[in-house]
Amino acid sequence: MAIDVRQGKKGTSYRVTYRGSDRKQHSAGTFKSRKEAARAYEQMMHKVALKSDTPPPKTVTLHEDETRRGVTLAGYYETWLRDHPVGAHTKECYLGILRAALLPELGDTALADIDVPTVKDFLRKMEEAGCTNASVAKTKTVLSALMQTASETPDIPVAFNPVRGVRIGGTRPERRTAISKVEFAKLLAELPEHYRLLARTIASTAIRQEEATGLRDDDLLVTADGCWLLIRNVLVETRYPLDFNLRAGTKNGSARKVKITPALAQELSALDAGFMFLQPDGRHISSDSFRKLVWRPAVKRAGLPTSLTPRDLRRCSATWMKEGGADTEVIRERLGHSSISVTDRYLAQPKDVGDAALLALGDIPA
Repeated sequence: MAIDVRQGKKGTSYRVTYRGSDRKQHSAGTFKSRKEAARAYEQMMHKVALKSDTPPPKTVTLHEDETRRGVTLAGYYETWLRDHPVGAHTKECYLGILRAALLPELGDTALADIDVPTVKDFLRKMEEAGCTNASVAKTKTVLSALMQTASETPDIPVAFNPVRGVRIGGTRPERRTAISKVEFAKLLAELPEHYRLLARTIASTAIRQEEATGLRDDDLLVTADGCWLLIRNVLVETRYPLDFNLRAGTKNGSARKVKITPALAQELSALDAGFMFLQPDGRHISSDSFRKLVWRPAVKRAGLPTSLTPRDLRRCSATWMKEGGADTEVIRERLGHSSISVTDRYLAQPKDVGDAALLALGDIPA
């Protein structure tokens, strides 16, 4: 039984969570008293025992697997996704995009009939429906990967990838901003003490969140030349059901060494053996739960923009290096990017770009 006590403007509330007959975590609601919460939990446990706690299955649109023109997108996507060479978390994201956007519109369409005009019409519909540029771009990526594999499969009558070369309309989103070191100090003060070292490690090294949670005690290297973190694994999280797997290699497939200060190395070496960063109960840190239960409340208490995410700490670290005079190539190496152009796009928008430009220009003859 889990009763989470929450303090809000309207007083104390009690949120009940339980594990259902489907072995997944569910919520039984939020109550004003612990007694009501305990009663609700008992009622749900009775339903779990009778296996009557799960809601009826959602209505799923039925798709045809084959047409006169060959296999449809709905009949092909499961086979494609199973064999597509991406990680488990990425496959989970791809599946969500397929079910939310691609299958409702193109599920019954034969792959041979998905041509350039069809792709353009589909993407324009998404834009007109108010979908963000990021959402349209991700959907296009999934459809392009699927159609590229289909075009390379001998028994599917697709001659080429019709998604390649199709442009997305709209305007590019503005670069995200980075908080200052002073603002980061305010955020640290509001974070629970258990998670402060994790936040400081990401901010000090500019490593990815999944690289940080994948760090183990043997990834700390202390030599006469300095202290280093070996960034060679990532902790891959899947949500349905919740599971964690340590995968060798980083996002671009290569490992790297990141130099750290002796003070940070001493703090990391004092941690228990095994994974460096875990929850207080010893379980792996779920990014979704961390963001909702730990990060957002701390950001709000610190008075920082609510759009700030844990992943932005990596961008903040890169931006602080740039403002401190570090060369872009040095930042690229530390972040593990494939090219300087990627690093340049990744850096936050400079706050004093106007003044810096005027100072560099100097006086212009009148």
